[in-house]
Amino acid sequence: MFLFSKKKKPSEDSIKRLEYQLCLAKEAGADDILDISACELAEVNYRKP
Repeated sequence: MFLFSKKKKPSEDSIKRLEYQLCLAKEAGADDILDISACELAEVNYRKP
């Protein structure tokens, strides 16, 4: 049993899905919801504008 595991790198498909969702969010505006549930992210970095 491992106490610490390696971080799983997102697949190329998940990176493409994330880029697509970011493009959709940029076109739609900041008021819409961004669905990144299928992008295999381990953590989300949030930066205030």
